[in-house]
Amino acid sequence: MTKTSQARIQQPDSRVPKNNPSASRLRNCSLRIVITDKCNQKCIYCNAVDSLDTSSYKKTDILKKILSGIQKDTLVFSGGEPTLEPLLEDYIRFAKKCRYKNIVVLSNGVRLACNDYCLGLKKAGLTGVQLSVPHYDAAVFDSITSGHGHLKYLIEAARNLNSSAIDLFASVVISAFNYRALDKLAAFVHARLKIKNIIFYFIERCLNVDDNPWTVPDIRDSMPFIRKAIKYCRKHDIRHKFSGTGLPFCILKLNGFGFEREDFIEAARSYRRPYLQLPRAVCRNCPETTECPWGTTQP
Repeated sequence: MTKTSQARIQQPDSRVPKNNPSASRLRNCSLRIVITDKCNQKCIYCNAVDSLDTSSYKKTDILKKILSGIQKDTLVFSGGEPTLEPLLEDYIRFAKKCRYKNIVVLSNGVRLACNDYCLGLKKAGLTGVQLSVPHYDAAVFDSITSGHGHLKYLIEAARNLNSSAIDLFASVVISAFNYRALDKLAAFVHARLKIKNIIFYFIERCLNVDDNPWTVPDIRDSMPFIRKAIKYCRKHDIRHKFSGTGLPFCILKLNGFGFEREDFIEAARSYRRPYLQLPRAVCRNCPETTECPWGTTQP
């Protein structure tokens, strides 16, 4: 980071003392910052769109956003693909100065297949990476991501990150491509990638998915396969949860799927209407109607 940037951005101060109990209570959530919309994959269900307009990702603006969350525990860099941002290491270093407990990057793993790059991010202060894992089969993997041999990069990235002692999480989007083999996908994450944390997302609405509605599996058909994957996770002591707004509260609760309620509600504020149409009376009589996005968006 240049001296000019340091002059323009207020530096971390002592507003959040390390031993202050009240400060600890404030540092109980995360801040997510999009630092680029560029990506080296074109996932069929992703809502990230390449743009020639980089005005939304100016360095000074990103640094201000990092500083704005100084009272939070976790900072998450996302995109696009954040590892394509040349200043990512600078941003991580600045976040470390701001004393974030956890500094996480959401990634497809392509650039992280370079061990020196991983070590550089680790040295800057990176503590965790959430890797996108759409499938365990190389051909299906490339069909989803529009890549060429990208599964091997993911495997190498996981190996590098594990050897660097960086916390690893797997992000699994449940789609028509993988829902029948979710238990095998969980096994791949566990045995091949050596990842013990899985975050499941049921595919959510975006322009790409609207153009390809066949990528959305029927939720009722999906449930037996989802339960099978959860059973595998529990058997092998793999930490797992559901995130996003792809499934309503009632289905998550009835099936005993773990999820963080506040994260779910926060995501619902900015996300689009889910695909499954529940009977109007079901949502109208549900106590979760005022907060669950499914209940507030039914016709």
